[in-house]
Amino acid sequence: MKRILITGFGPFPGAPSNPTMMIVRHLLRSHHPRFRGTDLLGHVLPTQWDVLAGFGETIRLFQPDAVLMFGLAGRRRHITPEVRAVNHASMLRLDAAGKRPAKRQLAIGGTGFRKSTIDPARMVTAMRGKALPAKVSQDAGDYLCNALLWTALETGVPAIFVHVPRPRRMMRPMGPMKKVRPTMGAILRGAERALMEVLRRI
Repeated sequence: MKRILITGFGPFPGAPSNPTMMIVRHLLRSHHPRFRGTDLLGHVLPTQWDVLAGFGETIRLFQPDAVLMFGLAGRRRHITPEVRAVNHASMLRLDAAGKRPAKRQLAIGGTGFRKSTIDPARMVTAMRGKALPAKVSQDAGDYLCNALLWTALETGVPAIFVHVPRPRRMMRPMGPMKKVRPTMGAILRGAERALMEVLRRI
């Protein structure tokens, strides 16, 4: 039986409600036939720098066949699987505990980036095939989402991080369609497609 570790984050400054918590719950409760015979493990992380120090050990404890991580990118309009994690952490943004990272580099003297080991382009193609707004993102930024992907890739377990936009309300706002964020329902369907692609990879 394949085992997949699925993670999300709790609230953080500027995001008192994090939709990735709902994504994790939704996938664990899903009765989609593609997920039968798969051991899905959910883990919602506090959005705190000191918690990330133990994430590699969490992966080793759960011994998953792959890790699928979700995070919120509130200004984006698409679901965006990430190409890579970069060896950098912003000192400007505080975590949920009001703290900054201990250092600017995630690994002092290490490589500049680590590439996702599950193909983000194929994931985007699968989402677009279901008329879901998705596009590839070149890196996971410089906040905790990036650091989580960096840590997961260090373990050697196949891993990818997927950023999701802040969901819109059911009533569509005024303005061009291209500027409209997806609904929570669309985001959840995108998360399902992401999980299917992970299962195809392992």
